[in-house]
Amino acid sequence: MALQWREFESIKGKKLLKWQRLLAVEADTGRVFISASLTDDPEYSVWVCASEDGVPVYSRDDHYYVPLDWMITVFPHTKALCELLMRSVDLD
Repeated sequence: MALQWREFESIKGKKLLKWQRLLAVEADTGRVFISASLTDDPEYSVWVCASEDGVPVYSRDDHYYVPLDWMITVFPHTKALCELLMRSVDLD
């Protein structure tokens, strides 16, 4: 599956490393994947949860990226951050 990798600007009040500011968009579906670390849980734990749920996960430079819509559902405390991120990113 073709991915378009993009970097978003830092979000006010949240210090993010460059790899945490990356997101991937699946070219054919438009589905957005964001850093598993944005849950504030260990990335590996988030990867395990996603794998158990059967959702796709991408990795880049030893970091995991999970579907944004899945993250909101499974980690509801990330909803505000995810919505802010979506508003700040031009996906065209």
